[in-house]
Amino acid sequence: MHIRERHWIDLSLIELLTVIFWFNPFSWLFERAIKQNHEYLADQGVLKSGKSPVRYQALLVNQLMGMQVIGITNNLNFAIGPTRLKMMTKQKTPKLKLLHLLWALPAIVLLLTAFAEPEYKKPNSIQSNSQVLSQPLSSNQQNARTVTGNIILENGDPLSGAHIVLAGTTMGTVSDENGEFKLEIPENIDNPTIYTSYVGYKFKEIEIPKAIKSPQITQIMEREVIGTYIEDVSDETLLPENPYVPQQETYADEVFVLVENMPEYPGGSNGLTNYFKKKYKEVKSGNFFEGEKLEGEAMIQFTVSSTGKVTNIIVLESTTDLAGETLASMAAGMDDWEPGYQGETPVPVDFAMKLEF
Repeated sequence: MHIRERHWIDLSLIELLTVIFWFNPFSWLFERAIKQNHEYLADQGVLKSGKSPVRYQALLVNQLMGMQVIGITNNLNFAIGPTRLKMMTKQKTPKLKLLHLLWALPAIVLLLTAFAEPEYKKPNSIQSNSQVLSQPLSSNQQNARTVTGNIILENGDPLSGAHIVLAGTTMGTVSDENGEFKLEIPENIDNPTIYTSYVGYKFKEIEIPKAIKSPQITQIMEREVIGTYIEDVSDETLLPENPYVPQQETYADEVFVLVENMPEYPGGSNGLTNYFKKKYKEVKSGNFFEGEKLEGEAMIQFTVSSTGKVTNIIVLESTTDLAGETLASMAAGMDDWEPGYQGETPVPVDFAMKLEF
């Protein structure tokens, strides 16, 4: 949403203004106000696309990463607080009230008349990819333990790119191409817990006893099947493309360690529901099942590949053979999904779908 609305233009101008008029406190306040307004606009765009506001708010609150590196980027965790969460459900301000902002024009003109010579500092070099999530140890953390280990699949193959994070901190690392990792644990943390996550695999956590000075762990990641909910297809009324539907479900007990991108069907959950409504209508009006009554429940499992293709469709259970065959046939005709991503790498993800005819 930041990219689509070209927020970089505003950020570039205000950063240049702040560099020149760094001594003026109003320039810093003005910069923060612009960035905060960008977040409100981005939040509004995300919610209009049909995303769950409860899950989105949980992601914001539990986001562990997001250190500011350069000034012309917006972080996901910028200005997280009650005000921002309330703005997601606030009604749009009438355009007439925007005239109240005209008072800012004299302040901007006044800032442009000032002059200052900025002091430039060379930024520190970026850390290597294997430690991109970790933070340098403070003076009271110098006596740290080093946790080493391997992240592997059930067949024993190494898993590269898995996220390993120290619970309650922003310290973490990523497994290398051999599935190996190394993480520094401050000495003042008793029995720390290590979180391991990877898109399409079950979330893992393990506690490291303080008595073990140089712990070595091996974490086996298991495939996870994600449940996909479809509205009742017997109602052939199509859903709007971008509705704002309050979600009844809550995610208060769910732990979000890192934001990893799950696969998404074109148009989101509403797009997926509308597809099955249309296919169900075609099945009812066709002559393929002439003489047979399509009814019952069926559950299938399928994989969204790293290219977004729907593969490995399996009927897990069905009350009638016709219901299972129909649901599998409908799933096979789905458009390509937006694949899941672990970092910048597309990965396959397993899904389960249940439907009642």
